[in-house]
Amino acid sequence: MEDDPDQTELDGVRRELRRLAADDAAAPEVPAEVTARVGAALRNAPSPRRRFRFPRLR
Repeated sequence: MEDDPDQTELDGVRRELRRLAADDAAAPEVPAEVTARVGAALRNAPSPRRRFRFPRLR
Protein backbone atom coordinates (compact mmCIF):
# COMPACT_ATOMS: atom_id res chain seq x y z
CA MET A 1 0.00 0.00 0.00
CA GLU A 2 1.40 3.41 -0.97
CA ASP A 3 1.70 6.30 1.44
CA ASP A 4 -0.79 9.12 1.05
CA PRO A 5 1.05 11.85 -0.94
CA ASP A 6 -0.64 14.58 1.11
CA GLN A 7 0.49 12.94 4.34
CA THR A 8 4.03 12.50 3.01
CA GLU A 9 4.22 16.21 2.13
CA LEU A 10 2.74 17.18 5.49
CA ASP A 11 5.33 15.05 7.30
CA GLY A 12 8.08 16.80 5.34
CA VAL A 13 6.77 20.24 6.31
CA ARG A 14 6.55 19.18 9.96
CA ARG A 15 10.12 17.87 9.82
CA GLU A 16 11.39 21.19 8.41
CA LEU A 17 9.46 23.19 11.03
CA ARG A 18 11.03 21.11 13.81
CA ARG A 19 14.45 21.73 12.29
CA LEU A 20 13.85 25.49 12.12
CA ALA A 21 12.47 25.57 15.67
CA ALA A 22 15.77 24.11 16.89
CA ASP A 23 17.82 26.78 15.07
CA ASP A 24 18.02 29.93 17.23
CA ALA A 25 19.55 31.94 14.39
CA ALA A 26 16.56 31.17 12.15
CA ALA A 27 14.05 32.24 14.79
CA PRO A 28 15.40 34.90 17.13
CA GLU A 29 13.57 35.78 20.36
CA VAL A 30 10.50 37.98 19.85
CA PRO A 31 10.04 40.86 22.29
CA ALA A 32 7.22 40.31 24.80
CA GLU A 33 5.48 43.52 23.65
CA VAL A 34 5.22 42.18 20.10
CA THR A 35 3.85 38.85 21.28
CA ALA A 36 1.29 40.65 23.47
CA ARG A 37 0.16 42.91 20.60
CA VAL A 38 -0.25 39.99 18.20
CA GLY A 39 -2.16 37.98 20.81
CA ALA A 40 -4.47 40.91 21.57
CA ALA A 41 -5.13 41.50 17.86
CA LEU A 42 -6.01 37.83 17.34
CA ARG A 43 -8.32 37.77 20.37
CA ASN A 44 -10.10 40.94 19.24
CA ALA A 45 -10.43 39.95 15.57
CA PRO A 46 -13.88 38.89 14.39
CA SER A 47 -14.44 35.21 13.77
CA PRO A 48 -14.51 34.17 10.13
CA ARG A 49 -18.05 33.68 8.86
CA ARG A 50 -17.17 30.43 7.16
CA ARG A 51 -14.10 28.34 6.70
CA PHE A 52 -12.49 28.57 3.29
CA ARG A 53 -11.89 25.15 1.74
CA PHE A 54 -8.85 24.94 -0.47
CA PRO A 55 -9.27 22.77 -3.57
CA ARG A 56 -7.45 19.45 -3.38
CA LEU A 57 -4.22 19.43 -5.35
CA ARG A 58 -3.84 16.74 -7.98
